Amino acid sequence: MNAWRNGAFAVLVLLLVLMLASAGAVRAQGAEPLPAPALRDELVAPLRAAQELLAASKYAEALARLATTDGIQGKSPVETYYVERMRAAAASGAGDTPQAARALEALLATGQAPKAEQPALIEALAGAHYNLKHYAEAGLWGSRYFEQGGANAEVRLMMAQSFYLSGDFRGAVRELLALQRAQQAAGNNTPESQLDMLAGSYIKLQDDAGYMQVLEQLLRAYPRTEYWADLLVRLERRPGFSGGLVIDLFRLQFAAGALGEASEYLELAQLAVQAGYPAESLKVLDAGLAAGVLGRGPEGSRHARYRMQVAERALAAFKALDAPENQPARARDADAAFRLGYGWVTHGRTDAGLALMQRALDSGSLSRPTEARLRLGAAYASAGASAGDKARARDMLKDVQASGATDGAADLARLWGLLAAR
Repeated sequence: MNAWRNGAFAVLVLLLVLMLASAGAVRAQGAEPLPAPALRDELVAPLRAAQELLAASKYAEALARLATTDGIQGKSPVETYYVERMRAAAASGAGDTPQAARALEALLATGQAPKAEQPALIEALAGAHYNLKHYAEAGLWGSRYFEQGGANAEVRLMMAQSFYLSGDFRGAVRELLALQRAQQAAGNNTPESQLDMLAGSYIKLQDDAGYMQVLEQLLRAYPRTEYWADLLVRLERRPGFSGGLVIDLFRLQFAAGALGEASEYLELAQLAVQAGYPAESLKVLDAGLAAGVLGRGPEGSRHARYRMQVAERALAAFKALDAPENQPARARDADAAFRLGYGWVTHGRTDAGLALMQRALDSGSLSRPTEARLRLGAAYASAGASAGDKARARDMLKDVQASGATDGAADLARLWGLLAAR
């Protein structure tokens, strides 16, 4: 986690504010009497001396002078307030964050700080605790800051970081979501680091649904292959995900450029061959070889042999495209016509294949129409050369999402739509 970005600036501002306020108090005591209760004479001299040392940037000496007031007994709340306020200024200037934090807590405890100044003082105290790695205290003072009417979004981020680092992950989620709502209302994107922290909080809470929602947000704003891979692996493991859609999940992962392991390339290639699409399998294998994932190491020769076998099957399938048995009129039913159309797409006959798939779907007699819509929508999205293809992909995928399918099809359609919109 990054340190609170405004920490150093807050300390500097605090120093200036405290010096001015303390100087005004001492000058008033020396020249014009303060309204009762006033500072006692025995406090005026050390406070005035400390103020002069502060003005000369002699912070350690100012602290030493203020320490002489610790032996004065029976200070009133007002007297304690002025002593601790000047001590906080001197400690801030000296870089003594622990003493500055103690002084701030002491002056706030007097109840004498003007209400208008309390948020700034509490903000500085929360930041001091954060920089001291007192994360629980930083979170508590951050909460008090907002109770006192503070509105600095950086403080809420600091609070979220403090809750996260102290192990209060529910608190971190609460503050991060509040910060995100404010950012969205202002038309601003949520920073990637903030979403990463939210995702990490959900992981700690073992909230897989929340984590996956954040992954989708990351993909929309900051698309990375590792986010795709993580999300799709978790989607496949989700209870109720259909085994028949595993090939569709791998197709999406391939289209997103998120296949990383040799086993992933090989699994998709094998699934495509088993489904009757050797040309698709060959494309996947060639991509794995080009990426240097396949064809290397002790399994490299096996990968090469498998690629040769698939290439032979793809060539045979291509030569048979115009055979009588592969014409739409010979298709046994709508399901066979749909599969034939997809095969044409994998061999580069994209327009004809998409049209055949669309006719099969429009017939209304497909055995798995939602699954077919998902695959046709993905095929349109992958073709994507024309505005018409993009529009058809968008509409088809929206239909799948609206179907309410709980087997993973609606999730895959939403993610295909996300990828297609990039």
